[in-house]
Amino acid sequence: ETVKITHIKMAATLPEVDIHTLGTYTFDDYNFQVEVVDSLADYAAYMQEVFDFEAIKALVQRLDFKVHVDSLHGVSGPYVDRIFHECLGVPKASLFRTNVLPDFGGCHPDPNLTYAADLVHVMGLLPDGNANPA
Repeated sequence: ETVKITHIKMAATLPEVDIHTLGTYTFDDYNFQVEVVDSLADYAAYMQEVFDFEAIKALVQRLDFKVHVDSLHGVSGPYVDRIFHECLGVPKASLFRTNVLPDFGGCHPDPNLTYAADLVHVMGLLPDGNANPA
């Protein structure tokens, strides 16, 4: 029963909110507020609290260390660009399919061995435990 939608209520008479301008919008006539935030900035700031970005940055910028991040055209793409490229300095050439597409660019968004064979090939991963090269 928890997966059934039984009612939908629309607030059609509310004033418009410019979702491209950060800030708090107060609607006194309706007794509530809408806050528009930059979720990329908030998430990047939080990740920098949780992880040692200076240590990670030193690692990913080493010449003997390669990074390959594939966002599969999913919603993580802008976050990958912000954190890996802008915060950590990973070259854009190491970040793949970071543009968000509603159909995932025709690819399957599940990064498993069936749907991510190209990633397995690039990474040189062993898909099984028998030590044969991938």
